[in-house]
Amino acid sequence: MRDTVVPSQEVLVAETDGVAVAYAWLHDGYLRGLYVHPSYQRRGIGAALLSEIKKHAAGELQLWVFEANEGAIRFYHRHGAQIVRKTDGSGNEERLPDRLMCFR
Repeated sequence: MRDTVVPSQEVLVAETDGVAVAYAWLHDGYLRGLYVHPSYQRRGIGAALLSEIKKHAAGELQLWVFEANEGAIRFYHRHGAQIVRKTDGSGNEERLPDRLMCFR
């Protein structure tokens, strides 16, 4: 993460009492990742990071999410994303069905 993502992509980190508890990163109009440590979930941290990432995105913001990650899909829907494409996973490294979601 430190050597690959941070130097080449926009990364936001949320801290609580000086401890990193969540992060999100943006690259080429895509939300490449958003993670909140399980102990800090459901406190608005992910929503706050997503809101900040949206401000940094030029134009529309897109992201890929695995179909099986229903919690993430619901989270992004609640915050305004729509599914714009569904795939069988043949185009991703994990070979798992996924969804392209978009904030407009």
